[in-house]
Amino acid sequence: MLRPHDGIGWYAGVPGCGKTTLALEDAGALCRAHGWPVLAIDSTRAVQFLGHPHAATVDACLDALYGAPRAHAVFTPESADQVEELARGVRAGRRVVVLVDESAFWFNAQAGRQGELLRLMRGWRHAEVRLLLTTQHLSGDIPQEAWACDPRVAVFRQVAPAAFDVLRRRFGIEREEVERLEVGRYVTWPREGSLLRGAPRATVAPL
Repeated sequence: MLRPHDGIGWYAGVPGCGKTTLALEDAGALCRAHGWPVLAIDSTRAVQFLGHPHAATVDACLDALYGAPRAHAVFTPESADQVEELARGVRAGRRVVVLVDESAFWFNAQAGRQGELLRLMRGWRHAEVRLLLTTQHLSGDIPQEAWACDPRVAVFRQVAPAAFDVLRRRFGIEREEVERLEVGRYVTWPREGSLLRGAPRATVAPL
């Protein structure tokens, strides 16, 4: 879904819809396109990351990302402060593909203008980063400031009435297009070519 020159991608849908799998596929493609390592913030110990060693500390993550040779890093934060520290380190070090799975734990509409993740998002061109974020709640988990960064969005199955309202008003996507999407099927915005894309593979190991 995310192209090499795109900066930000959101992957939204109910649990088990395939959003994390697609985000991982895109992270792997961006890694190959740019030659940058991937930082995966695995908020909930998702099954897609079980095969990858997890760094024990923020410092270990940054050492992997910016060591010689540079390497991927997977990390499960214990606090928002650790996420802030990671985002600050990436903004300073530059050139990383950042995947934040279940981003609402660290970043949501109520956070407003605050936080290093939003700062990284708003300055993605200058920091030479790519950000991929998954979430379940399309209407409540993405701040207005994040929408202003002109993201691409993969909309998987939605069931919340508030999400249907956002989709109709903001994207012109009707409830019928997303309410019964099968696992791995999604609608893209901005709309380009075919609306429904093929299901991502069940097992992905781009890291």
